[in-house]
Amino acid sequence: MDFEYLSPIELVETVVEKAQMKPFEEIKDIFKQMIIVTNADHQRH
Repeated sequence: MDFEYLSPIELVETVVEKAQMKPFEEIKDIFKQMIIVTNADHQRH
């Protein structure tokens, strides 16, 4: 598995003031659910 993120080259606007990141544990739980959902169709073939 590979993941690559290329940060924006230029910041042009602020979309949300005072935004906060979700805690890692919450992100991990969402990922665990979504990885199954997004790959469900591929497992049928």
